[in-house]
Formats: sequence, structure tokens, C-alpha cells
Amino acid sequence: MKPQVADFSRGGLSQVPMTAQEHPTLTAHQPFQLLWEYGTGPEESFHGDVHYALQISVVLHGKIEVAYEEWSRVYVPGELWWTICWEPHAYRHLAPRNLILTLNVSLDDLGQLGPLGGGVDWLRPFAVAPASRFCPQTPDERERLLQWCQQLARWYRRQPPNWATRCWLAIHDLVLEASAHLPQNNGETPATGIQSRLERLHPALALVREQPIPPSLSEAASACKLSVSRFSELFRNTLGRSYGHFALRARLDQCAADLRTGQYVLKEIAMRHGFCDAASLCNAFRRVFKCTPTAF
Repeated sequence: MKPQVADFSRGGLSQVPMTAQEHPTLTAHQPFQLLWEYGTGPEESFHGDVHYALQISVVLHGKIEVAYEEWSRVYVPGELWWTICWEPHAYRHLAPRNLILTLNVSLDDLGQLGPLGGGVDWLRPFAVAPASRFCPQTPDERERLLQWCQQLARWYRRQPPNWATRCWLAIHDLVLEASAHLPQNNGETPATGIQSRLERLHPALALVREQPIPPSLSEAASACKLSVSRFSELFRNTLGRSYGHFALRARLDQCAADLRTGQYVLKEIAMRHGFCDAASLCNAFRRVFKCTPTAF
């Protein structure tokens, strides 16, 4: 029997425990990474993850159901989904044979195209609500995306001269196309200056990513030399969520990484990441990962 499409209209990802996933290692010299995942189905359970990298995933073959908080959709070949950093999401294979191309992109380096990259809101395709994110709608659009994936894969695997530059430009071309399909900003922060906005936020983002205990809102604002109100507004308009939401998910993601190593007991992990005790960590873990640390 084929599994029923999950209903996430209520309760968010309450049915989806997060599973251990490897996090991509991206740098300024390697700001993107391509991965291929083959899976068989239909599956009853989901695979879930949160991670720092931006992510674009394309169905090459089969049928994939993807779930975010309070929303899910089934994707077919030539369709894609977007995930901003530290956004819980999950997927499962619904067809007998499935193939996904996943593209991990560095948040810090997206839009780095010299003077020509500063006038575009490169994060907007990732930051709008999941239901509003661009996905090909017609057979021609889906076929064009599959051809784009084939070309990207050829460059990535064969590595001809200037292959990385070609891939990097192709990634930005896809983001530009996605942006063109989104509604106008309607009062949002203007697209111009996205890189300068990220640069303003970079000290706080670096602290969140690198420190076991992310800085408080006031500490993050101070690191960026901004008032708390201005920092909060800039953070939400740039990354599509509050700083508190972002920092909590980052901290729990670091806790999950510690769990995977097996080097620490739960009480030690709680202390390392600023929770007052193991019970507080468990409560926060359940809210985000929808399972206990032990079950994870």
C-alpha cells in the first residue's frame, strides 16, 4: 500500500523525528557542494534535518514528499524545493526508485559576484514562506531545470577549465530566475544592498555558528554595532525569521552534533550549550526536533 500524503496543516513537524545528517563543509574557496541521493520507496517515515548551509534540492527521478512546519508538498521530476539555514525540514521517497540532486550553498558567499552582485536580494527565494517558494509549474519549465542539472553535473564531475566559476554563475542564474517568479516585495526591505546587510550581520552569524552558546540578542546586536531594535528588524528582513528563533535552532543543532559523537552524556551537552539542566534541553529538543535526544 502506498503511504498517504502527510497532513501538516496542524502541529507542524510533530510526526517527523529529525534523523542524523552530515553537515556540509563550505568555505570561500568552496562555496557550494553537489550531492546525489538515491532511495527506494514508498517510505512510511521521513528523513529530517537542520543545517547551516542554504540548500536547493531537485527531483531527478521518482516522487518526493517534503515537509516544513505546518506545510508539505509532493515533488516530481523537474521540481525543486529551497531551504534556508537552520530551517527544520523532512522528506520521504514515494516512488519505487528516486534520485535527488542537492545543492548546498554557503550563506556567507551567496551573491559574491563582484560589483554586479550587490543589487539582488539573493536570500529571498529561500526566506519567503515555503508555500511561496519558486517551483517550476509547466512541463517546459521542469524540462529546462532538468537540463540545468545535467549541465551542472557535467561541469562538477568532469571539472573542465573554469568549471567552478561556471557552476557558481549557474547557481546564481537559478536564484535570479526564482526571484523573478516571486511577488514584489510589498514593503519588505529593498533588494539593493543584500551583501551589505549580510556583512552587517556577519559578526553575529559567526558567533552563532562558532560558539557553543550563541550570544544573547543584545550581545549579537552589540557585535554588529547596531541597536537591538535595528538589529532585530535587519535580521528578520534578511533571513526571514527572528534572531531568537535562528539562535535556538543553531544551539540545538550543535547539541545534536554532540549527541552524534557519543562523547558526552546529556547533562554535559546541556551545560556545554547553556541549558540549565538536561530537562530544559530535552524540552527544547522536543519542540524543534519533535523527538527526545535519546530517540534522536
